[in-house]
Amino acid sequence: MDLDERLDLIGRPWDSIDDGAEEADRPMPEWHQREPGRRLAALDADPDDVVSWEEVRARLLPGQ
Repeated sequence: MDLDERLDLIGRPWDSIDDGAEEADRPMPEWHQREPGRRLAALDADPDDVVSWEEVRARLLPGQ
């Protein structure tokens, strides 16, 4: 299979999602609503516990 065929194949499930569905039909889980506050609290508790973009990039793309 060439690249275009593979992209088409993996895109089909995504494309099958009903674009007309209202957001109210897909309620956000409670933990999704709590997560930003949890992350901000963790940052406030230890502002030095962060990873720079450069470090993330180095971990993901070693040698570049």
